[in-house]
Amino acid sequence: MQAPRMHPWVCLRESFLASIKHLRLFNFASSFTTPSAVSNNKTPDNMALSENTSVQEASQMEDHSPPSTSEPSQIFNKVLNLDMFEIDEKKLGKGKFARVYHAKDRETELEYALKTMKKTDLHYGKVEEQARGSIKIQSEIDHPNVLKVFGNFEDDSKIYVLMELSREGSLYDLAQKNTKVPEPQAAKLIAQLAQALTYIHGKNIIHRDINPENVLIGADGEIKVSGFIWSKPMVDGRSSGLCGLLDYLAPELLTGAETYDTMVDVWCLGVMTFELLVGRAPFEDNVMMTQKRIKSLDMEVPSSVSPEATDLIHKILIVDPTKRLSLEEIQQHPWILMHN
Repeated sequence: MQAPRMHPWVCLRESFLASIKHLRLFNFASSFTTPSAVSNNKTPDNMALSENTSVQEASQMEDHSPPSTSEPSQIFNKVLNLDMFEIDEKKLGKGKFARVYHAKDRETELEYALKTMKKTDLHYGKVEEQARGSIKIQSEIDHPNVLKVFGNFEDDSKIYVLMELSREGSLYDLAQKNTKVPEPQAAKLIAQLAQALTYIHGKNIIHRDINPENVLIGADGEIKVSGFIWSKPMVDGRSSGLCGLLDYLAPELLTGAETYDTMVDVWCLGVMTFELLVGRAPFEDNVMMTQKRIKSLDMEVPSSVSPEATDLIHKILIVDPTKRLSLEEIQQHPWILMHN
């Protein structure tokens, strides 16, 4: 994979425009052509909120995020509070709205990742409801390939989220170290991701930001889906709003579809398969050309990729979402089966 990644994630709706100070962004709401800023900064993957991001949403659009709650969560029949944990002052990750620390339960000595978010930062960034919604969604997901949220609590100034600790980094980090991921390993990772997405979609949740930076690696090499900040419940199996990393946006998002279904997540899985095996995203280019190449499916799988993996990529990366392989079909594809 190439570093730095050129196109950070965004989420917009119709007249909505997000701005990220240190990352390349463009006004999707108007012409889809105008870049605004460039930087090499990357945000840690244990973060649910991206660095230096401010979000404003069009007020006329209906918000289907789950209701927020300030109720204290429980773990092991205990009400969570900060005094329960020994907090390592060295941060595991840092973003504009969040800090992630290593935390150890004083009684059990179990280790966690503790994310802290200042309420004032969330309020002025206009993302407090979004942050609370993502916490609620992830707290209700229980799957071995999804980063576990054990609970959340808050005081007058901060919101705290107790999460599963992941020390191995993300798929992006893995590919950065190795340039390309061997096919047997990549097939196992993609199979696990397909299983996780099947579970998430079965909960009527669409992720909307699947990319290597939001897929962490567990202690045993298994994947852990994270990055639920743009996730939301679907309405009649559909969702709306433009979310995700540009390199990973499905064609229907770039062509102005008012609503879409879970096939936008499936598309991301195809892009990720290509990126893990090749070392770059299939449509990676400058801003305007990336959009054009996605919409016209302008890509070529290198001959170094096996015929079986190439076949899977071509059967997922199809402009018409109704013709893409389903998650179930992906899990039964010969390339997946031969390595799992």
